[in-house]
Amino acid sequence: MSTQERHSPKITVMSYWFSANKMLRSEILSLFPNVTFQERPQRRSTNELVDHLQNSPGMVLGADDMNAEVLRHLPNLEIISVFGAGVDNLDVEFARSQGIKIGCSPGVNKVSVAEQTVALMIGLCRKLFFNHMALKQGEWREEDGGWDLSGKTVGIVGCGETGTETLRLLRPFGCTVLLCDVQDVSQMAAEFGARQVNLDDLLAQADIVSLHVPLEDATRHLVSHDQLKLMKYSAYLINISRGAVVDQSALEHALRNNIIAGAALDVFDPEPPTEKSFLALPNLVLTPHTGGGSYDAILAMGRAAIALLADHFIHGENNDKKTAGRPPQGRPVLY
Repeated sequence: MSTQERHSPKITVMSYWFSANKMLRSEILSLFPNVTFQERPQRRSTNELVDHLQNSPGMVLGADDMNAEVLRHLPNLEIISVFGAGVDNLDVEFARSQGIKIGCSPGVNKVSVAEQTVALMIGLCRKLFFNHMALKQGEWREEDGGWDLSGKTVGIVGCGETGTETLRLLRPFGCTVLLCDVQDVSQMAAEFGARQVNLDDLLAQADIVSLHVPLEDATRHLVSHDQLKLMKYSAYLINISRGAVVDQSALEHALRNNIIAGAALDVFDPEPPTEKSFLALPNLVLTPHTGGGSYDAILAMGRAAIALLADHFIHGENNDKKTAGRPPQGRPVLY
């Protein structure tokens, strides 16, 4: 072991996406020679996490659940740098109480998520996915080309970074856009020619409903039986936020009974999904949590995570400022 390695803090990378990227590996090793990577996709138990992170003052958080039970057994941990934009798998308040810094980068993958959202909208409207599967099975559906996305009513639930970026990308389609958010976004709505409404009105009016909310107590099963019944029978639901935002059993019932026309899911509860009867529904489009996982987004998320570690360990930009509500949008933040 070199002198540099002996004096470098041990960094544990918990994200497989980060670890599988050769460029990110090279860039973090150039700053921190003592790095342990996640060499295969896996989620560890509480005891395994504690053992794995025991001697690491810094970590890059992936999808593992960093709850209080794990954190209280990691006295050497100084900073958790989040690979991505969400912290729903991290007990932020407990980490702060233990003196652990948290670095995150809101909106770092917003373009990737928004582009996939619009792609799913077009695919659902034009029945690209359904006709693709039918044709692979020998069925020619020349008469069913779906309908245009242009001019339709789109409901965006959650106007943070990805919701706002989706709104921006929809501009050329001339859609009527309805926004629903816990905060007042009427000024942004006016700027984009959209309208802020409550959730029930959005669900009742939209041809496509797209979910972009974080997973919190208030948003768990935000869309369940009652909400799905409000939607048009011809409407589509897109969930590219977190799986538990939608009650999966309620969605299955709605799809089986034609309460809505179809749905596209990039996220599930749990992940990966295992209910084969649900996954096989003919009016359900599935992607494996790749919304924020374009190559460009992976690089951006990884570099943001590295920068936050460098701020803490190398540049000394540590501060005890605690932010309330949403962190500042569009830039890395250490709190």
